[in-house]
Amino acid sequence: MLDGLSSWLDSARWPSLPGREQRTWEPPRVVKERIPDRTNRLKALGNAMVPQQVYPIFQGIVEWETLMEGAS
Repeated sequence: MLDGLSSWLDSARWPSLPGREQRTWEPPRVVKERIPDRTNRLKALGNAMVPQQVYPIFQGIVEWETLMEGAS
């Protein structure tokens, strides 16, 4: 189908599923070097997201949308 996109742009570039061979462009799945406190660091990153942090972003989006509606 001609839709104006190159064939390489039209195809999905998702990582390989677990158990399948990795593609050449994918970063390695296995961490070879030892990272101190890796589990605790990952847990801290997961717990770093607080819903109150997202509110100002959404508030800014709403303000921008309101401003753009008034401009048109």
